[in-house]
Amino acid sequence: MDKVMLIDNGTKIASFISRCLTRNGLDVITVSDLKGSIFKVQAGDADIIIINSTDTGQSTYDVCKRIRSIQETDSIPILLMGDSESTTS
Repeated sequence: MDKVMLIDNGTKIASFISRCLTRNGLDVITVSDLKGSIFKVQAGDADIIIINSTDTGQSTYDVCKRIRSIQETDSIPILLMGDSESTTS
């Protein structure tokens, strides 16, 4: 497993995850929007997909379902993460 696709809408935790994975020798492909991620997944040839998003436009479950519905990507493991970052102080 060498390629990780990280789908995230720009949270601080995504940057941290990406740095950690890269330091451990993994190739990280970062995608910042859930809607466009399906096209990247099809072209990206990822070994695992990590979805970490608080995007209210489309749920991470919907993206996961769409990935599973594509024959070329239906066997790629997917890790769904919840993000609890808050912008209030």
